[in-house]
Amino acid sequence: MAVQVETQGQLQEFLGLLARRKWQVLLPLGVVLSLGIFVAVVIPKKFVVKTQVELRPVGVSVSPKEAANAQYQIKSRERIKKVTQALQNREYLAMSPTEQEDWLEAAQKALKVTTVQSTNQATSFVNIEYSDVNVEWAADFLRALRNDWISDVIERDRRKVEDEAKRYNESRRRIEKQYQREEQELTEVLRANGLSATQPVPGADATRTEDPVFERLRRNEADLEKTNASIEENKVLRSELQRRVDEMPLRLDLEETVVGGFSNAEELAKVEVDILDAQRLLAGIRPPHSRFKETQEKIRALETRRDQLNRMVSKGELQQRSKANPEIEPIRARLETLGTDLRVAEARRVRLVKEIEDDQRRVAELQNVYRDVRVRKDTIARLSADLAAAEASYQVKSREVELMSSPLANPFEITQEVAPPSKPTEPNPWLIVSFGLVAGLAIGLGLAVVLEYSKNCFRTVADIGRVMAIPVLGSVDRIVTRREVRLGAVRRIAVAAASIVFVGAVLFVTWAWANDAKYLSQDVRDAIEGLRARLK
Repeated sequence: MAVQVETQGQLQEFLGLLARRKWQVLLPLGVVLSLGIFVAVVIPKKFVVKTQVELRPVGVSVSPKEAANAQYQIKSRERIKKVTQALQNREYLAMSPTEQEDWLEAAQKALKVTTVQSTNQATSFVNIEYSDVNVEWAADFLRALRNDWISDVIERDRRKVEDEAKRYNESRRRIEKQYQREEQELTEVLRANGLSATQPVPGADATRTEDPVFERLRRNEADLEKTNASIEENKVLRSELQRRVDEMPLRLDLEETVVGGFSNAEELAKVEVDILDAQRLLAGIRPPHSRFKETQEKIRALETRRDQLNRMVSKGELQQRSKANPEIEPIRARLETLGTDLRVAEARRVRLVKEIEDDQRRVAELQNVYRDVRVRKDTIARLSADLAAAEASYQVKSREVELMSSPLANPFEITQEVAPPSKPTEPNPWLIVSFGLVAGLAIGLGLAVVLEYSKNCFRTVADIGRVMAIPVLGSVDRIVTRREVRLGAVRRIAVAAASIVFVGAVLFVTWAWANDAKYLSQDVRDAIEGLRARLK
């Protein structure tokens, strides 16, 4: 009678697979796990050293700017190279130039710089980390790198302030020299033009002032106008007096009453005197004057009276006789005086004309001189203000230079000193061992599954029962000969022995390296050192 073969579940089938191929799982697990232990022990352990620097806004340093640029300045290739050469790193100095560049790049990657801003936004904290297999070198390198950055920033700020102070001092000296040169040139201009150093410049002050030359020119022009008027008046008066002299008789006929008559000579002389006085008055005024016509009418009336007196004859017996005209001499004396005054006035006019011409030339020169003086004084005033501003700026920068030389100007404060850690930070050996365990188990399981399912055939009776339409009556196990048994055993023993030897060798090398490397040969030690160098 046919028997239905009971099928297995997938879990049971998988467990059966593991049971059949347990050594194919355990051997890779042991090999990979031993290699993981070896790597966990041999791989270079890196020590992470840390330091923290606080940046405060002190002096002329700008804390936010320095904090923002810290990661670029600290990780600068040139700074790393300078510090490494200063510390005389033997490993670095023994390398070729190409290897040195690779070493510097690795050191740059091993550096980590972060910046944290404080809550008040006034200070910043710069955190610096460096990892290396040599803990002493890592601590010395990080400390030197930090100190070099701090000293570089302080020195740069100090040089910046000193350069600014130097520029301000040079600007101050340049303005001072220019100021002195303008003062000297102004003095030379005043001296060359005969001007007083305290004489105000016309138009430069609130109160109007004039140069003495301008005032003398105006006075001379006014005097010339008066002199010309006086000369014209003198000429008119002389002409009138000369006309009168020409019209007067040189001698006068006198009529005297001898019997029962009278004489009018006394009244006639009085009229002549009144006529002379009226003519003098007429010579002193001009035709537009209101008294000019009045004086002329008075003269004509006096002349008419004189003619009447000359025609009057006394009724008594007269005796005729003549004498020199007494009016001619005063008029001639007056003409002589007027001639002298005219010559004096003409000489004065010549002198005034010459002085006016000289003053006009001088005024033309002084206009340019005063314009130059005014421009120079404005320049001197501007330079004086610039010099005062430059002096104030220089004094401020000088105080900043003094402040930068004091410890109070240091914006840095080390809040965490470099301290070498007692244990390596990375990599984590337990994590490597765990990874080796998981990797070995995964490789073993993968190998067992691949070997189990890589053959395209029925592996169990259950596989046949699942695909056959008729029931499975029974199964016949594979007949194994003694020779096949012996060969299988030998093969298993060889694989197991080789695996055990390999795992043991790896574990021994690991133990010897961790405890005392003298148990290992020089070639093995060199190979391990080469591996460690590649794993750095």
